Amino acid sequence: MNLLSEDEIFEQEKLANENIKNGNFFEAEKIFKNLIKTNIQNRSYYNDLGNVQKEQGKIIEAKISYKKGLELNPNNSRILINLGSVLKIEGSLNEAINSIKKGIQLGPDKMTEVIALNNLGNIYKQKRELEEALNYYQKAITLEPNYLLSHFNMGGLYEELGDINSAISSHSNVLKINKKFYYSF
Repeated sequence: MNLLSEDEIFEQEKLANENIKNGNFFEAEKIFKNLIKTNIQNRSYYNDLGNVQKEQGKIIEAKISYKKGLELNPNNSRILINLGSVLKIEGSLNEAINSIKKGIQLGPDKMTEVIALNNLGNIYKQKRELEEALNYYQKAITLEPNYLLSHFNMGGLYEELGDINSAISSHSNVLKINKKFYYSF
């Protein structure tokens, strides 16, 4: 094992993040794999690796990376929540729910929790448990009233339910947060 100095690690992390910012996930993946080989004690690298693999559509690889990260740190809320997102993509909805809920119970930062609650709403919507989906969208909005995606998702769900007034209200909230949001579609 070729251990890197602190400066080399910092430079590699910086380079990986630049690659992510530029959408070059393949290069970022290579860097994180190298960092894992040379500096395995940093448990977040498996989460970072899983994230760039997921961005490339490498769902099985991302799932493996997240699980390796959890072997090192079973109480990492971000890894549990991210694992839940790939389990959702994979179609393992009940496992996804359990993973995300466990991650939330461990107390992630506020925005991670908001995104996780929104993702739970999406999973319950996919399972056709619509009241539960609304419940999670509302929890996300309560925690972060300006989280646009939960308002958007809730509006779409209200449309499905035929509650046009609530749908209009939710979509109006989206426009209050970002007037240009619907132009991106």
